[in-house]
Amino acid sequence: MDHQFIGSNIFGEVSRVRKCDIWQHIESSRNSVQKRIETQESHTGIEVLFEPGKYKDNSRNRSFSNEVHPLVIFDEITSEIGIPVRWEHVNIMLDVAAKLLHLEEVDFHHRLYLSVLTANSETDSLLEKTFSRIQLARISNDDCEKLIEWCIKAISFWTEKLSSNSRVCKATALTKARVLVEILARLSVRASPAKAKQIFRLAMTWGHERVFRHIWLRNSLKHLINYSLNSVPSSAQGELLLDALKFPLSPELELSDQTNSFEWPNPVIRGKLERIDSSELDHRIDQIIDQVQPNSDISRFGLERLLPLLQCNYLKDSEKEKIRNQIWGHNTAVKSLPKTGLLNWVTLELPSYDPNALRTKFKEYVFDTEATDFFDSTRLLDIINCRHVSISPSHEEALKCFDVLIGWSSQVEGADELDFFKTNDDSFIGQYISEALSRCIVPALRNDDLNESNYHKVISFVRETQFKQALLSLPYFAQTNVTLEDNLEKILRQFLHSSDTEGVSNAAFAILEWRKLYRCKSNENLIATLITMITLNRESSAVSVLWSINELLQSKYLLDHQVSLLKEVIPTLFDNSNYNIERRTLNELANVSLLRAEVVKLARALNDFSSHSELERVISEAQVDPLPEVRFAAFYSGKT
Repeated sequence: MDHQFIGSNIFGEVSRVRKCDIWQHIESSRNSVQKRIETQESHTGIEVLFEPGKYKDNSRNRSFSNEVHPLVIFDEITSEIGIPVRWEHVNIMLDVAAKLLHLEEVDFHHRLYLSVLTANSETDSLLEKTFSRIQLARISNDDCEKLIEWCIKAISFWTEKLSSNSRVCKATALTKARVLVEILARLSVRASPAKAKQIFRLAMTWGHERVFRHIWLRNSLKHLINYSLNSVPSSAQGELLLDALKFPLSPELELSDQTNSFEWPNPVIRGKLERIDSSELDHRIDQIIDQVQPNSDISRFGLERLLPLLQCNYLKDSEKEKIRNQIWGHNTAVKSLPKTGLLNWVTLELPSYDPNALRTKFKEYVFDTEATDFFDSTRLLDIINCRHVSISPSHEEALKCFDVLIGWSSQVEGADELDFFKTNDDSFIGQYISEALSRCIVPALRNDDLNESNYHKVISFVRETQFKQALLSLPYFAQTNVTLEDNLEKILRQFLHSSDTEGVSNAAFAILEWRKLYRCKSNENLIATLITMITLNRESSAVSVLWSINELLQSKYLLDHQVSLLKEVIPTLFDNSNYNIERRTLNELANVSLLRAEVVKLARALNDFSSHSELERVISEAQVDPLPEVRFAAFYSGKT
């Protein structure tokens, strides 16, 4: 042992003297890429100088070097010499590959290669950086098409290794496959509608293969299904219905594959659909209905696919009758709400023997303030969604619910003043309460209960809990008490001018809600403020403001001079909301495609009122935008 140890030391020393020690080269590679990153960072941002009003723009700095690029060195070590980036569970050059992804001059093809080498899963932060939506928007269509084909071939390679008796480590093959499927999912947002359909159908095919049922691949497969489907216009998604229906339901998987079954994807096609004569389609719908079981949570998987078909009257009467029998059995009397695995309000959308008795039973349940689980998230979500099934509480029920819900903030505050034992569910519960108040409870209060005292209770709730969606309930109080208008205008204006994006958004929604109820000087002043905010180009909150303005325009609540001003501003806002990463904050980067989509929708609506050459240019450019949400917005018309 001593002789071997001495011999290895002598060999290592000789290697270093002759400059062929591989560890020395790896360390040199690390230093080279780190130096390159530091040089890149020194060329970004601005440097504020001592004299007021003066700064140095580092982005204009240029440097020249005759050193070999670290990517070339990395390629020589890994490809030419054959040193692995990772050997089993030992990372040899993984940190070098990860740092190379920070260099802006590395092209997208090499970024894809490096990402596959380094990423461990679909949630790896390296994928978020390299394959972000904005990064994908900046690459050419030709490059995207090549990368998509490359990914499909690479996925086939690794899944074949998994299904065959190869000597490749199973964990390695699974890791490569899950990363590649995630990359393909993200690239699919750049695919043409025809290519997106092809990718979606490929994902449907993979769902039938045992390899893709592994828990490591389920999340990536779900993303591939959702992202590719979202790249197909809603008017063309009906072509994919049979493929989606044939995708195996979670209960149809073998028992060994049902681990964490709720993570198994469940593709759902929505929108307007026309029934065609197809025995294969009829048979598959019948199979899905068979998966609906009486009073069973497992029914949710089948019902999620069937519900959109029920809503657009796609199903035959015999199929509706079979769904009713599967849910209720032979019990025609409605004694309780059936368990379906879905929210209880959805039950009202499903076939039943006595719809009126079912609605009565649902109302008894959802507005029961005496229930010990009244603040359960499921019940609160049912209250929020009552409007979708035309359910409203009586005046007495509304007042009881108001008093109980509005008192939640004081319960939380008194429970633990130091916030040590506050559960993670409190933020969701508070959000749901806020929405339940504004969407269902306050609109149902009688005029006597829409008084100044209750008005200030809502304001206190917002201030204490910071759940600002309750702001949408305040206009109902002003409608019955005009003396509150000035105060409401002041409150909403404060939120509009705040730096809190959520506050700005809900204030904009509240202004729209107020104007829908009635017109007054205060809400007209606030609408003028919304228009001014768009001209100031406040991008961080502009998505909600633009949506609200579009709704006001569709309802013909805007004045002529406001419409004219928007026509002048919108083209500039569209041009400024590009995918130039260097100019944007993180918040703006997250919303820029949504901002462009709302700008295009508003441009389309304005142009429908009276044509304008610049608005037509915006619509024309949007039709070939890299991202689907912007492209589809160009075909938006009317209210959604």
